[in-house]
Amino acid sequence: MPLIKENKISLTRNSNLGNELESTNLNHQTTAGLPLVQKYLLQFDQLVRELMPKLGEHFTQEMINPSMYASQWFITVFSYSFPFHSALRIWDVFLAEGINIVFKVGLALLKHCHDDLVKLPFEELMHALRNFPEDAMDPDTLLPLAYSIKVAKRLEEMKQDGEKPVAKPAQTVNPVQQ
Repeated sequence: MPLIKENKISLTRNSNLGNELESTNLNHQTTAGLPLVQKYLLQFDQLVRELMPKLGEHFTQEMINPSMYASQWFITVFSYSFPFHSALRIWDVFLAEGINIVFKVGLALLKHCHDDLVKLPFEELMHALRNFPEDAMDPDTLLPLAYSIKVAKRLEEMKQDGEKPVAKPAQTVNPVQQ
């Protein structure tokens, strides 16, 4: 029994996983109300609105919020909603780099399917957000797109702004880039 405890301590002190566990404070992720997940969902919503304003507006019109489709992404790091080989690749990045990859992959999924999502009414939109096409979940397509989305600085700004996301004015966005 002490050997297991020592290995656990060693793992959390000497690896990126340990740093990730300490920095995200996973104890808060499993407490009543899931406050850390709720914080991530608020931040994710803000990023969607800033990076894909047309989709963010469509979500508002259809009364869709991230808790309706993205909670499992943050709780399971895509292991529930993705095929195993894709989830494994995302987990590799998560363990090496941390929570930002969940934001990036979620945003990449939305960006990949943007043109279809903005046309869908509520029921179809909810179905699409829970059942992405296989090509959208292909890690060889998804991860490069995810890495093209820069979120670290903005997430840090949100953290500095009293731990709450603060709306930034929408930038003029080229529709082709959305």
